[in-house]
Amino acid sequence: MWFTRYIVSLLLPGAGHITIGKTQRGLLWFSSCLLLANATLLMLFVMHVRSGWLVAPLVALGLLSTFALRVGAVVDVAIVKPRAARPPAWQVAVAWVAMVLAASVVSLTGRRLVEAFKVPAGSMIPTIEVGDHVFVDKLAMPGRGDVMVFRYPKDPTKDFIKRVIAVGGDTIEIRDNVPIVNGQPIERARREGPCSYEDLGGLDDERWETRPCEAFTEELGGHRYTVYYNVGEAPRSWPAVTLPPNTLYVLGDNRDNSHDSRYWGFVPAANVKGVAFVVWFSSGKDGIRRERLGQRIE
Repeated sequence: MWFTRYIVSLLLPGAGHITIGKTQRGLLWFSSCLLLANATLLMLFVMHVRSGWLVAPLVALGLLSTFALRVGAVVDVAIVKPRAARPPAWQVAVAWVAMVLAASVVSLTGRRLVEAFKVPAGSMIPTIEVGDHVFVDKLAMPGRGDVMVFRYPKDPTKDFIKRVIAVGGDTIEIRDNVPIVNGQPIERARREGPCSYEDLGGLDDERWETRPCEAFTEELGGHRYTVYYNVGEAPRSWPAVTLPPNTLYVLGDNRDNSHDSRYWGFVPAANVKGVAFVVWFSSGKDGIRRERLGQRIE
């Protein structure tokens, strides 16, 4: 039908042009959009490694440019004059399949460097909110203080995101809520003033709740971040353990509301997917949270 070319152009820029016989024009739109998207990912990776302050504007520029190209493809296919002799349906189908395969191959190549993940739970509040979408550096080896995405050791089909507190060979103890790594307490200070945050009621509960908290600032591995504890809950302790080689000990920043190494043990290095470094999109109960777009993860 006549509107098919508009829909496919939005989903796959250039595909709509092929339906009206403008193959070269369509391939130009397709390659431009594909190159832009993957060039943005590559630049994002490089800027993350070399110059962290450029990450946020690069995320915004990449998203806006990709959206503009998709809209441009739809507008162009609407105004360009179709060829009198349309290509047969089988040629259009073959071209579409080839474009999808090409996009998939390029996407998989880009994902070897950077991959996107959505955060569905609040164990990393306030660093990462429910509904945040983060980019992960898949080549980075996580160290103390890094926020990493990994396959949950008890169920590798699930991805978790937590903060690394200790690495293989370290001895970790938690005494009255304070993590102690190799005999040294993590540097921390209480944050004064009111503290509250919003979280979902539970895994199967879509209702948002406002919860009071106590906040502390911690510093570890060059990262400075905030952790939350439940108001009025007694401090807890865990005995000292030494990590085997090639394992990591992780905690959530929402300390009293996190299922982490305190309860199920160490993360094998083989389960690591990468280090989270930026929030590229975020949505909460009131819609898109613009203030979080491009926020660097410390």
